[in-house]
Amino acid sequence: MAKRLNVLCVDYWVSKGHTEEESKVIIGKLQKERNVLCVEHWVKKGFTENDARDRIKVIQRERSPRCIEYWVKRGFTDEDSKNKISELQSRTYSDYVKRASKKELRENSPRCIEYWIKRGYSNEDSRVKAREFNDNSSLNSYIERHGKEKGRELYIRDCDRRSLPGEKNPMFGKSAPKGSGNGISGFYRDYYFRSLLEYYYMKMMESQGITFICNDVSRKKNLDKIVIKLPSGKNYIPDFVLPECSKIVEIKSSYNLSQKDTQEKIRSLGEFCRLNSMTCQVLTEKDITQDINVLREDFRNSLLVIDKGKLDRFMKYV
Repeated sequence: MAKRLNVLCVDYWVSKGHTEEESKVIIGKLQKERNVLCVEHWVKKGFTENDARDRIKVIQRERSPRCIEYWVKRGFTDEDSKNKISELQSRTYSDYVKRASKKELRENSPRCIEYWIKRGYSNEDSRVKAREFNDNSSLNSYIERHGKEKGRELYIRDCDRRSLPGEKNPMFGKSAPKGSGNGISGFYRDYYFRSLLEYYYMKMMESQGITFICNDVSRKKNLDKIVIKLPSGKNYIPDFVLPECSKIVEIKSSYNLSQKDTQEKIRSLGEFCRLNSMTCQVLTEKDITQDINVLREDFRNSLLVIDKGKLDRFMKYV
């Protein structure tokens, strides 16, 4: 008798003259209308489909301990919320690494070729797919995020803006946005790094007891940031300053040293140091000690916080 009174039971609708198949369809519709994570629930309340999806995203973020909104709703500040998420990521990563092999890590990351090969793509197609996934500035990435027409429009707009010279460029005189580099970026203590080479350099300076200043970005405001104007009209901000020996240090990969814009920066850096009675040093991966065990330990202890969107690549690296 109870089943016949419950609108979410097949027997109820069968008793109303519907078939079992029709009853299941009706029940499925009712369940969606009662579920706050379904578009149908909000459409029934008068929301448009787009507004309904936005509302669902808000609810999902408030329910996910990996989102800032989840912790803010529970009384944490934005900064404390980020720390809670970092701790959670550290624990999750450590548990995952204990269970998984490096091969499994790569097969589960769409940023790796193995992920696409496992899904039936050829080696060449897998390379293309992984490259597209890693490149947030590609046309395909814009289309995926904004739709075909809007994505193409925004892609063309941003390409045009990035190509503007000197002061017309919206990034003129500014540091590159956090996480915009090709490397793995994040914070080590209060210091921001755009690649693991920069992180390893900071660890190397710490181990030698040498005082350093992150000239580009850090959580602590650097009022004496060194900014060098390049002949092209752009501003260049070197990576580190060693105040005790009046030295500026730039970290580059060996590959980047041959690029035209890098050579322009190095020449300008040398000229700046000559005029200001300073010395400069350009270091590559050949000059910096890299201990992956130290990296893992700092990550487990939450001294190392990887930028959102870079964690998959970090997991592949370690």
